[in-house]
Amino acid sequence: MSESYYVPEEPREIIPAGKYKAHITGLEIKMDVKVRGKHMADIYSPVYTVAQADNKDFIGREVYAKGIFRFKDADGCEPNPSGNRNYKVFCDVLKVECESEEVDGKPRFKLPVLDEGMILGLPIMVEVIHDSWTNRDGEEVASAKATNVYEWAQGKQKEVLPF
Repeated sequence: MSESYYVPEEPREIIPAGKYKAHITGLEIKMDVKVRGKHMADIYSPVYTVAQADNKDFIGREVYAKGIFRFKDADGCEPNPSGNRNYKVFCDVLKVECESEEVDGKPRFKLPVLDEGMILGLPIMVEVIHDSWTNRDGEEVASAKATNVYEWAQGKQKEVLPF
């Protein structure tokens, strides 16, 4: 029989709020999530690994996204195309092409389905905030979460193995 152990780690300092140069090193997708009981969306949650920071202790740390919604048309659900602004910005920053057409004199963009193979290793600038929540012991804790994304023009793609 093999043994199993747990060795507690010292708590690490939370990454301060601010903007960080990072690479996308993971992606979780929740498909067909009912939002507010009336919209259908896929929720993309990228994982960013800090590449550059003033404090060297933060380089290599992972920051998880709050979630980027891709609202879609579905039977029995109300469409929410204006709710796709952040997804469109995410695609633009990553230089993922969105086909466009003109409808009633206004541009309309077809938003692609993304997968890890399309975005792993891409350089990006992320804005980190502190998200507060209550743990199961009733204590208020904070965690770093990535919200807004920006282009990291000088960033180079990093090879990331998808497992």
